[in-house]
Formats: sequence, structure tokens, C-alpha cells
Amino acid sequence: MNKILVEVSVGELFDKLSILEIKKEKIKDNEKLKYINDEYKILKSEFDKNVKSDDRLDKLFNVLK
Repeated sequence: MNKILVEVSVGELFDKLSILEIKKEKIKDNEKLKYINDEYKILKSEFDKNVKSDDRLDKLFNVLK
């Protein structure tokens, strides 16, 4: 699969991570889960490197888990 680098806002990145969290819980197909987990790890790593977290943001992520 080709990779494309796209600039997104912090809100869009958070939305994508939230959707992937839900998919990780709901989808049972191991092949689909592999792609979901791979994408989540990449996006979460970029989020952690580029977004300064605070208590409110941490609480939002904890609600999703």
C-alpha cells in the first residue's frame, strides 16, 4: 500500500483516533484489526509527538478506552 502524507488539524486527528478506538472494540476480523491497529499506532505516535496533552485531553482519551 502506498503511503500519503496529509496535513490535518488536531481535531481531525483526534476524531480519527476516536473512530479507530471504537473500531478496535467492535471489529472481530483479525485481518481488519491488523490494519486498524497499525493505523492507530502511527496516528497515536504522531499525536503524542505533536500535541501537548493536558488533563482535559487525557480524560477524553481515557473515556474512549
